[in-house]
Amino acid sequence: MQKTPIYRSSRTAVALMAVASTMPVTVTVATAGEGSYGLRGSSGGLAEREMIRRQNAVAEGDQLLNEGREAYAKGDYQQAVDKYKQALDRLPPAPMVSDRRESYVAHLGDASVALAMQDRKVGKYAEARTLLEGVIAVDPNNVEAKRELGYLDDPIRTNPALTYEHTQNIDKVRRGLYTAEGNFNLGKFDDAKREYEKVLRLDPYNSAARRGMESVSVAKSDYYRAAYDQTRAELLGQVDAAWELAVPAEAPTMEGMRTGQDGPTMGVQMITN
Repeated sequence: MQKTPIYRSSRTAVALMAVASTMPVTVTVATAGEGSYGLRGSSGGLAEREMIRRQNAVAEGDQLLNEGREAYAKGDYQQAVDKYKQALDRLPPAPMVSDRRESYVAHLGDASVALAMQDRKVGKYAEARTLLEGVIAVDPNNVEAKRELGYLDDPIRTNPALTYEHTQNIDKVRRGLYTAEGNFNLGKFDDAKREYEKVLRLDPYNSAARRGMESVSVAKSDYYRAAYDQTRAELLGQVDAAWELAVPAEAPTMEGMRTGQDGPTMGVQMITN
């Protein structure tokens, strides 16, 4: 009589592990626990647990891929690259997910090229070159990555003197000019002058800042002339007022006086001895 093997063969375990990443999750954690209890130490229990682990890893990878797509749509290419890399790290090393891995790699390549273009515009040439070389290492036929790498070496398209610090200063200068103009429009001339001076410390040859300081000086000069005219008029008025003669008090009339025995009185009875 032929005996039925109690444990599953190693070939069955390998087959389960191979298809684990593509099969839907049909075994819950509780079911896996019951199976492992009945087949403790068997290759079948290990295969089921491995299947669940890989299925969860694929689901996490897909979630990270969707998050990367959302970041890419918003123009946040750095976050998109990070999400795609995390998604690739989640994928199990199984042949059955090769198509999904290729899709992840393609998304990562697109985001890396977009981020490299952004870095090239702000003077981060080393970072851009690293990204593009990484894309070409994985996908040697990536046309966009090769084109952008050529732009990095083209002194006409890419200014070799541009640095990331300079691009950051450009943003600070732009904000400083707007702030200074706002202070000027509010009549805060001293604050406007200080902002223009900050701009000139970052960009010593900024003509807009110099023109702004000229406008501040003209406005303050107009004020000082108006203050001079007002002060002069007030002081001259005080000098003219000093020449004014005071009007004497009104003298009493005879109608308000009484006549006594010895002559007129001022309403007071004269007392005689």
